[in-house]
Amino acid sequence: MKTTRRKFIGAMAQMAAAFGITTWPMVSFAKTTEEKMLVHQVYFWLKDPEDRQAFDQLKSGLEKILRISSIESGHIGVPATTEARDVVDHSYSFSYQVRFKNIADHDSYQEDPIHLQFIEECADLWNQVKVYDYNPL
Repeated sequence: MKTTRRKFIGAMAQMAAAFGITTWPMVSFAKTTEEKMLVHQVYFWLKDPEDRQAFDQLKSGLEKILRISSIESGHIGVPATTEARDVVDHSYSFSYQVRFKNIADHDSYQEDPIHLQFIEECADLWNQVKVYDYNPL
């Protein structure tokens, strides 16, 4: 039986697709937690949400820590004006999210002098902070 180039390429493509589908879960779980991207989501509640100076100071501090070199990407936000529902929390003052290539970059960020200075200069502005760290799937 003679095999044409076109049939051979088609067969290889089918095998590659089948291999990729059957091994995908193994590949996705092959990375250790230390090697996976880490997302660091932080919510801040100002002591006085009506204090514009405190708002501006915290915003400025958050903008400074976005410059830390171990951060892959990030942004600062405030509660959206979405409809009030039981599952939606609009009570926070700021949301801060940064992404790191891995946990080592996150750990470096935690000890970075810019981050430590932010905490020192801004900690008296908030009465509550919640942190949610996760690895995207």
